[in-house]
Amino acid sequence: MAAYAEWNHSWGVSGVIYDPQTLRAVSKGLVDVPFGDPRTRCMIAHRSVNVLSGITAVDLAGFTTAA
Repeated sequence: MAAYAEWNHSWGVSGVIYDPQTLRAVSKGLVDVPFGDPRTRCMIAHRSVNVLSGITAVDLAGFTTAA
């Protein structure tokens, strides 16, 4: 089983938030932060966070490879 997504929207980033004064980590582990949030200024992003919508389940048994 697989899934097909009609839309992929960039939402924000996931990373560790740091104190701008001490440069010490404030969060314990990764925190998801949306774009536009002021906390993105003091974080090191480890990955992007996307939102998938219009999801449809797909049965791969019916697919064949192109010759």
